[in-house]
Amino acid sequence: MSHESTLNHIHSTINQKLTDVESRIERVKTAKKEIEKEHETGIVEIRQILHPHLNSHWTGDFANDFDDE
Repeated sequence: MSHESTLNHIHSTINQKLTDVESRIERVKTAKKEIEKEHETGIVEIRQILHPHLNSHWTGDFANDFDDE
């Protein structure tokens, strides 16, 4: 192999690896966004569980006793 063909082969290999790495980075970024979205959803759900807004749905003796506490 001549030096030119060796360099062309190296260049081609690097470009292929670069494309693969860029693709993986995009997949990781997408996964990160999805995880952050799920995390935010979980935080909202936890807040709703800890501080429910039941208003008129919260009735009965147990509700009154709980509200008094």
